[in-house]
Amino acid sequence: GDSGGGVIARKGTGPYKVVGVHSFAMDCTPDADDRKYMSTLISKHSGQICKLTGICPKK
Repeated sequence: GDSGGGVIARKGTGPYKVVGVHSFAMDCTPDADDRKYMSTLISKHSGQICKLTGICPKK
């Protein structure tokens, strides 16, 4: 199934924007009942995203 996706936000009545990424994983070791959640803000990685994809933040 789907284990993650974009984190969406908007300011006031402005457009919705993807501001982060969220993911879920389970520990696969025997007898584990541990769930891991991870999130990151896209703004922290915008330089690398711009360099790799050519999709850059507006100035």
